[in-house]
Amino acid sequence: MRKNNLPLLFAVVIVSIVFPLGAQTKKPAPTPAKKPTPTHIAIDALQRCSECHEAESAQWTNSKHGQGMVQCLACHGSVHENFIPRPGNDRCVACHGSLVRNLGESKVARGKQCFQCHTPHTLDPHAAMTGGKR
Repeated sequence: MRKNNLPLLFAVVIVSIVFPLGAQTKKPAPTPAKKPTPTHIAIDALQRCSECHEAESAQWTNSKHGQGMVQCLACHGSVHENFIPRPGNDRCVACHGSLVRNLGESKVARGKQCFQCHTPHTLDPHAAMTGGKR
């Protein structure tokens, strides 16, 4: 072998170690599929929730939140932009932060969602546990 081919041979060996023939480039991990954004049927901007959701609105009206004038969008968001059909504990945090954050400290409530004990529109825990009977 000629002396001046040695650097070339050395380079070929190094390249073949770093980039072996047939080696595949590492593919990036697939990104998880995004959940589709929940949508509400198209409604008129002036339409009230109670026009279609009469039973839920009646329950809400008689609840402490309804009497406190808390509107549907506080939990469900806007039907036009950020609609949430079944809100979770994260929607309760804004007003009931310490209660929600301390759920893990209670043996009874550990790992639960608010609506496992509180009925969604009356927010009455007795209704969920006793079928509405006190």
